[in-house]
Amino acid sequence: MRTIKKNCINGHEVHISRMKCPECGIGKFEKVYNTCENCKESFPVRQKIGGKALTAYNRKYCYTCSPPRSMKYWDYMSPAKEKVCSCCKEKKPLEEYVKERISVTGRQLYSVWCKRCKSSYSVHLRRRYKQDMVDYKGGECSHCGYAKCLSALDFHHVDPSKKEFSLKEYTTRKLSAVCKKELDKCILLCATCHRAEHDRLFLKDRDFSRFKKENK
Repeated sequence: MRTIKKNCINGHEVHISRMKCPECGIGKFEKVYNTCENCKESFPVRQKIGGKALTAYNRKYCYTCSPPRSMKYWDYMSPAKEKVCSCCKEKKPLEEYVKERISVTGRQLYSVWCKRCKSSYSVHLRRRYKQDMVDYKGGECSHCGYAKCLSALDFHHVDPSKKEFSLKEYTTRKLSAVCKKELDKCILLCATCHRAEHDRLFLKDRDFSRFKKENK
C-alpha cells in the first residue's frame, strides 16, 4: 500500500500527518491519494479516464471497485457484456435483450426482460385474453361442440356487413364493453366448421351447372 500523501498549494508532496509543508511552511493542503475501503488500495484523487478529468476527494471506493456508472465514459472503463434478466433470473449476453432509449449520459439502455421472456409474456397475454372472449361465447363450437384447442376456435360474424373490426387482432386487449358488443355479432366456431361456413356462403349464390360437360 502506498503511503498516503497530500500536496501543499505549491505542489510539494507531504505526509498526510504533517500540519505544514516542511519546504515552504504553508499549512494549506489537498489530498493526493485516497484508500479504497473495499480493496484497501490507494488511488489518486485526480485522474483522467476516457478523456474526462475526475476528482475523488470524498470517494470511498476506487474506480475499479465502483465504476462511475452515471458518466458517459463508464462503458470505456467497465463495458458490460452480460445482464441478468429480472424475469427468468438468468445471466445472458446483451444480444438477448431489446435495445431501448439512449440515456442522457449517452449510454445504450436495454430492456429488463430478455427477448425470450418478453415474447413468452406476449403470447401468454394473447391466450389469456382470447380465453376470456371464448368463455364469453360459451367455450365451445356452436355447431359441433369442439372445445379442445384454444387456437382452433374462431369468431365468425353472422352478418359481415355489420363487422366493425377483426376480433383476431383484438386478442391483445382485455375484454371490454366494445369487445363484447362486437362478440354479440358473432358465433363461436371451430376451424373446420368456420371454413365450412365460409365455403357455404361462397357457393350460396353461384351456379356451376353450366360449366359441367354433358356425358355423351
